[in-house]
Amino acid sequence: MTYYFLELSENWREVLLLGYPLSLSGTEHGVLRSICREHPSPLSIESLADEHGLSANGVAVHICTLNKKAARISGRRLVVFDGGYRLNEFM
Repeated sequence: MTYYFLELSENWREVLLLGYPLSLSGTEHGVLRSICREHPSPLSIESLADEHGLSANGVAVHICTLNKKAARISGRRLVVFDGGYRLNEFM
């Protein structure tokens, strides 16, 4: 699957951002998979929290960590908040 600049292997084990491997924890993988599944619609914090057994703060922490890892490769955030979390199409 490909979303703009993000490539996800069929088994979701490998994530490439701009052609570079993006190393994610299991929870980060799950959150990213959920956001991609709903793309281009934003996904609410509550939905992510319920689906992954996290608090709203836990969701924010995982999104922040995911964005920091992505920024090392691209210099930008991978996930943005726009009425909910969604992929940054202007990566």
